[in-house]
Amino acid sequence: MLQGLSPKDIGRLALIVQEETGNQVLEKNHSMLESRLRSRMLKVGKSNAEAYWEYFKLNEAEERQALKSLMTTHYTFFFREYSHFEALENWIQSNLGFLKDRFLKTKTPLRVWSAACSKGQEVYSLAMFLNTILLQKHGIDFMIYGTDIDHESVAIGKNGVYPISEVNTIPQHFLNGNWKRGTGHIKDFAAIHPKLKVKTYFDVLNLFELKKWRPELGFDVIFCRNVFIYFSEDSVKKAALDLASRLIDGGLFVSGVSEPLRFKEWQMSSPSPSCYIKPSKNTAQAHNEPAAFTQAAPTAVASQLNTPKEKRYSVLCVDDSMT
Repeated sequence: MLQGLSPKDIGRLALIVQEETGNQVLEKNHSMLESRLRSRMLKVGKSNAEAYWEYFKLNEAEERQALKSLMTTHYTFFFREYSHFEALENWIQSNLGFLKDRFLKTKTPLRVWSAACSKGQEVYSLAMFLNTILLQKHGIDFMIYGTDIDHESVAIGKNGVYPISEVNTIPQHFLNGNWKRGTGHIKDFAAIHPKLKVKTYFDVLNLFELKKWRPELGFDVIFCRNVFIYFSEDSVKKAALDLASRLIDGGLFVSGVSEPLRFKEWQMSSPSPSCYIKPSKNTAQAHNEPAAFTQAAPTAVASQLNTPKEKRYSVLCVDDSMT
């Protein structure tokens, strides 16, 4: 039987999480920390906090990595928040002339960054989607970069194999021809087709160390969803601005539906909920941005920035469930 954990134990774990991830854990999430620390103690066979912290001292490097993985929320599924994929399709249609011209002249693919990609479902959802609405329809290639702080999640993404029960939730027109089902003892699993896997790249990355990662790359689209809700206000601001600095002029940034970005420094228009367009800058070179960042999207996107906002309604939703 696991014995109780003190506020000191939770505070100590919160400090480890902050050291490993750079993220300050808010007090409202301390119950989550307690639950996950209990699961770790159970896994390593320690029935009380004192025994666990002794074990931690003897296996610190391994335990820090395990706790970092444990503190990462892994809940996700294929084509989560489908409205964002519709927003991506609308953005592509608005930018089609630019994307076609760039690809014909330089063979530059559409570059998409799935930040905080968890186990890869978002990356492969984007791959299936873009294969259908971009490559097959318009002949424009794409490349998707998936990053996450958790090594185990990134390893699963790289492997590209998922339970068939998960894969079967994918809409049929995206599923067909994009997966290979296992046989024999792996019949309950399916692997992403090599034709799509080759268009993905996975890497371990802390959202608070973005400037160190692949500085030569600029991105047309960045998805960073369902991670900001765990950050402090200052952490959200830092991570969002660092991500946006890697977006080309006119590029699309997507956050989670419950993560609206509204701080003063966030100078982007919002054509749809939790979707943002980076404004064009004529002085990009003066800011020492890589050439890829200065390729402004066509006037179709720029014109959205000057369109008067339609009448908006404020809606308050009240949910009495524990969740």
